[in-house]
Formats: sequence, structure tokens, C-alpha cells
Amino acid sequence: MNERYPPSYFLGFCCETKKNLIALIKALIDGEKSNEECRQILFSLPNCTPYDSFNMIKKNYNNEVLKEDIEKFMEGNGKYLTLFESELLMQRLDKNQDGVVSYNEFLAEVSPKF
Repeated sequence: MNERYPPSYFLGFCCETKKNLIALIKALIDGEKSNEECRQILFSLPNCTPYDSFNMIKKNYNNEVLKEDIEKFMEGNGKYLTLFESELLMQRLDKNQDGVVSYNEFLAEVSPKF
């Protein structure tokens, strides 16, 4: 991020607040870059389609992923989510907020953006 002259609304912040805000924005950018790298790697694997990944996670026959499915998938791979992390993940994946993740919602999130 290049340093430029700050807009006037930035002038009311103390230096510490500005540093924290810049650090937060940089962390968000870095996280999105990392997510995009993972998406591209996932899509480049020859024997792993997004539909295969979706089916690996879902445990019901309704063609939808529940929060519990994601938690069990992660636990089965040695990663334990806190309640906050599970809810945050569902908020990101479940675009229409109906409590389940459809294949289209899953695909929209795991597909490369660039």
C-alpha cells in the first residue's frame, strides 16, 4: 500500500488509531490474497472438482451442507472450529441465510475470483 496524503476525515484520528486501521485493512487484503491462492490451487487439482468437494463435506441427501457437516469435516481433518468460527463461516457461505449451504452458494465461495 502506497502512502498518500490522507483525506481530511482521516485527520481526526490519533496516530495509533490510524496504524490499527491500516493494519486491519492490510490483514483483510492479505487474507483475501491467501483465500484466492487456495481457490486457484483447489480448482487446478486434476481429480478434485468443486462438486466432489461439496459431496465430501455434505452428509445428507438433500444436496445441502449444514453447519454440523462443516464442523465434522473439519474435525475429521484435525481442525476444531469454535462456535464463533462456525457461525462466521456459515454467514460467509450461506448467502440467503436459510441455515444451509446449497451447491451454488458453495461454488460461488470456492471458485477463483480472478
